[in-house]
Amino acid sequence: MESKGSFEEQSRDAGHGRSQLVAKLAEDAKVIEELKGQLADQIRVVNFWKSGDIAAARSSGSSQQNLQIANEASATGDRELATSQAKLAELQKTMEAAIAQRDENARQTATLEVKVNELTQLVKNREQSLDQRDAEVVKGQELLEHDHDIRELMSVTRSTIH
Repeated sequence: MESKGSFEEQSRDAGHGRSQLVAKLAEDAKVIEELKGQLADQIRVVNFWKSGDIAAARSSGSSQQNLQIANEASATGDRELATSQAKLAELQKTMEAAIAQRDENARQTATLEVKVNELTQLVKNREQSLDQRDAEVVKGQELLEHDHDIRELMSVTRSTIH
């Protein structure tokens, strides 16, 4: 059977681990919010390049120079679109990983919370058991004292009778 100190130590350790995970969850929430903002920005950039607005604006005319500008703008737009889409995919992966880590930390936090509660209950039960034993010992000592007093009284009574 484990000692009261051991339960308290385990409870304290589990509580400390839980506190660290709660802090990590708060940090994860901030990171996820930042990633959501970056993701939204990147989606706007991708949509901008997909819409082709830049190429359409530059190609409003039919001169050779305007066609060359339109082709260059279109090529630039295609490169920018590809770069933006790659960055978007990377941000989505990063956000998914952050969410998965947050979920794992939340699971561990819940597990530690259960462990802390169980250990706390064990400590309380142990304390109640020890208190009960102490009360029984005190009662036993009182009975022994009364028994001793009765024996002494009987002894004195016998000696006065004889």
